[in-house]
Amino acid sequence: MSLIISVFLTIGIPTINRKQVGFTYLRSTLQSVVDQTSEEDKSNCVVLVLLADFSEQFRTTVTEHIQKYYQKYLDSGFIQLLLISKDAYPPLNGLKRNYNDAPYRVKWRAKQVVDFAFMFYYGRTLSKYYIQIEDDVICAPNFVSAIRSYIQQQSKPWVTLEFSELGFIGKLYKSSDLYKLAKFLMLFYEEQPVDWLYRY
Repeated sequence: MSLIISVFLTIGIPTINRKQVGFTYLRSTLQSVVDQTSEEDKSNCVVLVLLADFSEQFRTTVTEHIQKYYQKYLDSGFIQLLLISKDAYPPLNGLKRNYNDAPYRVKWRAKQVVDFAFMFYYGRTLSKYYIQIEDDVICAPNFVSAIRSYIQQQSKPWVTLEFSELGFIGKLYKSSDLYKLAKFLMLFYEEQPVDWLYRY
């Protein structure tokens, strides 16, 4: 049985607590998404925010902020919060040091791969397309319309459309591919950074 998805786009935003600035970037990014998405597009999109920090205090603070300023969007489903238990993660210590990075860097990189895999797995049923941004991105005016237009212009089969050259920012997928992508990332989460893995 095929799943009927009526929503056009999921905008995935992973966020963690940043030293000294907390979630300041996320506040600006969320407000940018809200401001630059038309009311019509708000009913045709989902903003999926992964609170990827394991700190319960951080998760509570961000959740309370979003509830305070964006409750109507939580109620409508335009904004959704995703929290994953630390117990659901694979081992993040004693990982391979393929590039002789410091252990803390290897752990951060591997966790980011898993964070993204969880987002893809959850987001696979929310919309027809999925785009990943970061929590320090400011959206261009009418960006949803621009994405829709660019997709319609494609005349050849595609797997990923890139709306930014930076890392994993602005990478767009068909949601029907997200399950396979999530599985791939989980298999190789300790091998390479996520913005290298997706190119395979």
